[in-house]
Amino acid sequence: MDGGDSIVLRLFSGKAGCMVEIIREIHVHGPFRLSTTVKVLRRESTPTHAPEFPAILNMSLEVPGGAVEARVVQRRPNTNLEVSILGDDADEEAAELVCDQLSRMLSLRFDPSQYFEQIQENPYLSNIDKVLPDLRPLLYPTPFEGVVTALIGSQLSPRETTMLLSNLREVCGIVPTGRVSASPAFPGKFTMLALPDRMLEIAGIPLLKVRMIKDVTAMMVGEPDLLEHLETVGDVERSINLLTTLPGINRYMALRLLNYAYGHPDLLLDSPMLRKSVQRFYRMGSLPDSSTIQRLAEPFIPWRSWWTFLLVTADEVAVSV
Repeated sequence: MDGGDSIVLRLFSGKAGCMVEIIREIHVHGPFRLSTTVKVLRRESTPTHAPEFPAILNMSLEVPGGAVEARVVQRRPNTNLEVSILGDDADEEAAELVCDQLSRMLSLRFDPSQYFEQIQENPYLSNIDKVLPDLRPLLYPTPFEGVVTALIGSQLSPRETTMLLSNLREVCGIVPTGRVSASPAFPGKFTMLALPDRMLEIAGIPLLKVRMIKDVTAMMVGEPDLLEHLETVGDVERSINLLTTLPGINRYMALRLLNYAYGHPDLLLDSPMLRKSVQRFYRMGSLPDSSTIQRLAEPFIPWRSWWTFLLVTADEVAVSV
């Protein structure tokens, strides 16, 4: 199951009281290296002296009533993940939610063995795979985070967007209770709705975007909300039509959300970044046109979103091939 199998519940007593740790296992199907994911998150393209395994990823996530810290460990390539859910708000419901979000974020709901065989056999892409082995798309843990990121990042550079998102976490995010050294979690919809507009402005978000974020968040009240409902909608055009009813979301942003918030594996989203990456790694003398992009991506059906992510990400982390 995507949510992971529960292994053990631990209680630790100390000067600060009792700390809860729930450990779960997330099953991995097909090639996957958490070490590659960590390298991409840190934007590292050169080898380091640190051992590749065990690979460890720490992050905080909102759960009902608060936030928890998640510690993800993979001890060898292609093996299951051990997830520790830590903090005073850790319980079975929180553990299920965290494992579901991690499975989404790390694209673990698929077995992409055939896709990776194609990458390794491709003369233009095999060298990327050697530097970033078994790279799966990195998604937003929740569609809501994806929508807020899209609104904040509209007409901004990736660097400016990253800076504002970091500010948003620091100013408005919840630090897991009992885990004072943990990073703040990205604010969920109920936290966002309760935040004064002034707090978002302090984080550096322009007032116009603050209002769009608040308007979208107000539309998300209810269970399931529109973004959660889209999980059950398989038709791409219908999904786009629903997403574009949200304030500030245009068709291009909706397509990006279907790629990076919902993980549709076979959406080919043409963009200047993709064309630049294709020119570089396919060693072209000029930028490819739309028909060339479609022709090069066609052999990777039904994994064209993954092909796109590999190329764009490799270019961002300055992979030398």
